[in-house]
Amino acid sequence: MSDMMWFKLDKNYFGFEKNLFICSMYIPPSNSSYTMRTNCDKQIFEKLEQDITKFSLEGNIALIGDLNAHINVSESDYITNEIDDSLDDFLPINYIADAVLKSRSTEISQNTNSYGKQLIELCISAQFRILNGRNLGDSKGKVTCFNHNGTSIDDYCICSSGFLPSIINFSINKFDLTVSDHCPITVNIMSQINKQPPKNLKTPLKCIKWSNEYENTFKLNLLKTDFQPIISEIESLAEIPVQKTCPV
Repeated sequence: MSDMMWFKLDKNYFGFEKNLFICSMYIPPSNSSYTMRTNCDKQIFEKLEQDITKFSLEGNIALIGDLNAHINVSESDYITNEIDDSLDDFLPINYIADAVLKSRSTEISQNTNSYGKQLIELCISAQFRILNGRNLGDSKGKVTCFNHNGTSIDDYCICSSGFLPSIINFSINKFDLTVSDHCPITVNIMSQINKQPPKNLKTPLKCIKWSNEYENTFKLNLLKTDFQPIISEIESLAEIPVQKTCPV
């Protein structure tokens, strides 16, 4: 689906406890002619839930983008240890109530729309947390959209609760009308990149020092259609003594 793109950050390379699956997504406004004509919002949320079910088995998840969701500051994206019978129908039996009680902040007051309600339900059922208005860099819950309809908070970053310790900060960047009517949003995450190449890779070739005596051979090789002999010759050059090579 073109409205969402998934990326995987491998735990072995980035030093995470689990893989991280990032979904960059856009949900068209619910009242747009395109949405009403195609019913695409329903398709997007259904596909999103399917993908979350699949990727949550393999690691943590982060959703980021223009979700066109309005969420009132009073809405909680978690449940407490108190029993709430109204949640029993859609929460899994092994759901563990969240200990995160830190409230969110918002610069403006906005009513929760249909997208906002669906996101809140998604956060509760999948144990996701909204970063806007509760993390270093955006403790106030800044406005993300400025247009002819006014100001609003439409752009979010939402991630698995288990990944919160790896979040360094989340910020709403400077508004630039010449670029977009939305502010860019940035999230910085803690990682320990493993710069060691995988063991199954071939030893990188050294930089071969050019010699004029190779000129004719080079020209003849350009005329060949079978490149396997050339590849073999190149690989054999890796055995040239170090003094005949140049530093990379």
